[in-house]
This record gives sequence, structure tokens and C-alpha cells, in this order.
Amino acid sequence: MGTRPTGIAVAIALGLVACGDGTIGGADTVTDTSIDDTGGAADTSAADTAAPDTSDPDDTSVPDDTRTVEDTTAAVDTVCVPDCDGRACGDDGCGGTCGTCQGCNGPDDTLCMDDGQCESVCCPICPAGNECGSDGCGGTCGTCPVTKTCVDDACVCVPACDGQECGDDGCGGTCGDAPCGDGYACMAGTCVEESTCTPSCDGKACGDDGCGGTCGDAPCDDGLVCVSGQCTCVADCAGRVCGDDGCGGSCAPGCGDGFACNDAGTCDCVPACGGAECGGDGCGGLCGDGCEANEACVSGACECVPDCAGKACGDDGCGGTCAPGCDSEEMCVGGTCECVPDCAGKSCGDDGCGGSCDPGCSAGQQCDDTGQCEVVASACPATGPFGTGIGDVIPDVELTDCEGNVVSLHDLCDHQAGYFFLYAGW
Repeated sequence: MGTRPTGIAVAIALGLVACGDGTIGGADTVTDTSIDDTGGAADTSAADTAAPDTSDPDDTSVPDDTRTVEDTTAAVDTVCVPDCDGRACGDDGCGGTCGTCQGCNGPDDTLCMDDGQCESVCCPICPAGNECGSDGCGGTCGTCPVTKTCVDDACVCVPACDGQECGDDGCGGTCGDAPCGDGYACMAGTCVEESTCTPSCDGKACGDDGCGGTCGDAPCDDGLVCVSGQCTCVADCAGRVCGDDGCGGSCAPGCGDGFACNDAGTCDCVPACGGAECGGDGCGGLCGDGCEANEACVSGACECVPDCAGKACGDDGCGGTCAPGCDSEEMCVGGTCECVPDCAGKSCGDDGCGGSCDPGCSAGQQCDDTGQCEVVASACPATGPFGTGIGDVIPDVELTDCEGNVVSLHDLCDHQAGYFFLYAGW
């Protein structure tokens, strides 16, 4: 009862070899004869072995690997970058703005100048109904005809009767407290006897003849008034800052560059797109219908913006490819470069991507340097030197199998056999 000899333990282990159906590959070698001194069984877990090869050993076809390597030509992304350096307003070059000015609607009147800066300007103010008077910016809200004077932003007629006791006052009334008496006529603003009054119409087409009559064959046409004996057109610019004044002229002050006069006599901003399909129109609006979600406005034209976020290869969405692209032995899959296995003409061995070429070699074969399976030369019969250490070739022994037959261990070389370990203390 005590420590049992190692040689005996080995003999017992080998004495039952012929009772199983394991595999002895080539010369018989000792794998692990350690004994658990506590009386239990030693570790009988098998060494790592390859899974059984169920493929047809006669099948020498090469796996189909016809995936196409994608063109990896790098493309340069083109993205519209807004240019607002030193600018506080106006077009940013990409369809947006660098900011807006208050215009004529804020507490401070500012408009965007060509240099992209908001500058204080004077915005004319002409409330509805103002026929004349100052617009607050050095201009007027309208011009009164020569027969009228601007009073409190309205054109009113001022009678002209200085030194006259009779006659037209210029406003549709008469001078003096009463018309001249019977037998008298008004001549040059003075009542004189009719017998001595001589009508004066030289160079006059209308107006008083000085003797209570009128010059001309008929009154002035509609839209004309008699001024200094002549039928004269009176400009009508009430509430207008531009456009026709009704007499062949224009209402002041008129519109500046980039503005046009509308029918109401006010100035409207004129969009300046010049064929542009995007970008600012100079009036706070946009040219065209704008760009698609994957486009940017560049100099008034919509250009595709490459999308290579998280991609090293493949389509950039604009007809180009993402950089840096793949090497010649790689292919692009979902924007990532992947190794392309190379098994052309090979049935085993390294596929170049860390895997193995199919179908692989069967038992008793090994893969040569050209990727072909070759038969492994048998190591039987076993030859020395022999030993009992791990990795040694076991010396030949004769044992009795389960049926009482004497079996030589070396006779089982390259045969199916099983190992059973039985330990007992004594």
C-alpha cells in the first residue's frame, strides 16, 4: 500500500489497448501518463483535433470566388463652404445669408451694401394721403402744381389778389368784396367803365381777357389748367416717389439701382438671379427651387456633395468613389475594404486572408507548398529510440485483449485502437 511504480501504471494502461477502437496515427507515442495520487482517474480529455472531414476526397474543384474588386480610384470631396469672412449680411455663396439688416422697418434704418455691411440709410416716409412735403430724406412726397402751395402736406390753392379789386383770384374765386358795378368791367384787376375796356388776349389761350370775358375759344382740356394765359399740365405725384407724373415727367426721387417702380408709385426690389438655380436673389429670397438634400449651392448652381462619412471606399453618391480606396487584393464591402481570398488552383492551404482553401485534405494527407493534398508517408513499423516520456515512441509490449488473444502493441501501428486507463491503489 503506497506509491505504485510508474512502469506498472503504464503497463496496465497499455494492456487494454486492443479492447477499444481508437486511432493510433503512425508510431505509438506516449501522450500523458500522469496519475492522480488521490486515487481518482487522471485527466482523460482529448487533445485538440480537427473536425472530421466529410468532404469528397476526390473532389478537386476550386471554390467559386468571382467577386469583383471594386475600382478604388480616390475622389476629392467638394462641399460648398459658406464665405462670410468680414461680412455681416448678404449672400454667403451657398444659398444662405451671412445675416440680415433691419431695412426700413426697424428702430434703425439699415440696408445691406455690396461689401456685405449693414449701413445706416434714410428711408423716405410719406404717409398715405400726403400730397407734398418732405419725405424726411431730403426729397418730397409730391409736387404741387404751380397754382397751388404745399400746406401741411397738402396742395392748396392760395388766392393771388395783391393790388386787385376784381378779377380771377387763381383759385376759382374772384378778388374784391363784390364784382364791378353795372357799366363797369374788370380790367387788369381794376374796375373800369365798359366803354373804355379793351379786351387783352395777346399771346393768351385762356384766362381773363381783362374785360370780364375769357381768352380762347374754349376752356382748357381735362387735366390742364390755365397758367399765365396758357393751358398747362399739372404734375400729379401725390403719394408717389417714382413713375409717371401725368405730364410726361417722373415723380421724385425715383428708384435706385436694383429697384423698380410699381403701379402704385413705390419702389420694389428686383430679384437678380441671372440664370442662377439657387442662392440669394438679392431681395431676401432665393433663386430657383433650391437644391436637393445632397446638394450645395456653388456660384448659383446646385452641385452634388460627396458622402463618404465612415467609408474608406465605394460610391460617394456623386458618381465618384470614397478615398483612400482598397488595395489590389481587396474588395469594397459596405464602404470597408475586405481581403479577397485567393484559392485559384488550390484545394488546401492559406487563402491569403487568414483562412484556408476548400475542400482541404483528408486523413492521412497533408497540404504541400503549391496548395495540393499529398499522402503522408507511414511511420510504421515503429522504430526507436523508444521511451516512456511524453512524446516518446512507446516500446513494444505484448498484452492480452478482451478475448484472450495476445496482441503486440507495435502490430497496431496505423490501426484503429482505443486507450483505457485504469488505476487502482494497493
